[in-house]
Amino acid sequence: MKRKTKALGLILGGPVLLVAVLVLYAISSFVVSAAADTGSDLAATVGTLISVALSVVGILAMLLVLIGIPLGIVLLATGKDESEGKDVYVYQSIAELTRNIIIVGVLSSVLSLLGILLLAMGFTWGVLLSLISMPISFIFSVAYLVWVYRAYANIIVKKKGDVTLSPGWAVGMHFIPGVNIVYPAFIYKQIWSASVGEDRAFLVLVWWFVVVGAVLALTYFNPTVDFAGSMLVEVAFLALLGIGLWMMHRVAKGQEKWA
Repeated sequence: MKRKTKALGLILGGPVLLVAVLVLYAISSFVVSAAADTGSDLAATVGTLISVALSVVGILAMLLVLIGIPLGIVLLATGKDESEGKDVYVYQSIAELTRNIIIVGVLSSVLSLLGILLLAMGFTWGVLLSLISMPISFIFSVAYLVWVYRAYANIIVKKKGDVTLSPGWAVGMHFIPGVNIVYPAFIYKQIWSASVGEDRAFLVLVWWFVVVGAVLALTYFNPTVDFAGSMLVEVAFLALLGIGLWMMHRVAKGQEKWA
């Protein structure tokens, strides 16, 4: 229980603090704007100082997100040998975790898709569905990285293949800018090869770089698309997610044979 409490504190601390800072920043901006309208120099100065302080806290919150989340994930995913009373690599089934990830992943994508559809139909509460999908997507991301850690650790415990990293670094590579664009693909390939076999392992690389290419294209080129284009993008990402979830299922099925 203490382990899970510490892990959840590390994982959720940064995002919760960041949301609080954004809310307070919006309030302070409103105060500064109102003070400017009344001509109060003191209120404007205080509001500006508050905004600067919140900016500093926001930077600290971002650092907590970048450091706390991977540490929390490792703490949550690490097996514990009760007889020794310390953290060690132990075999942990990923079958149930995989099923839960599939459910959460599909739910998040469907809610996002419905949100876009409802907005296009004129229902403004479609925004609510999109907002609900955001924390669900966060839960999916955390669970997915826990899955990476455990799947990678199982390979080491069972000596089923050659790995180049520790499970902790397999998770950490997802948080290093630049490296997280390329290296995770080879981590997944190692997991697939050890758990399923070398057959079609190259398709894991193809899948990853298609996903990365699509995300980068949408992020940096920021194409202007109409409703049909938005729906097409969502459906395409849903298909890519489905392929990824299928691969996770195959890995979990392969590792269950090691139990």
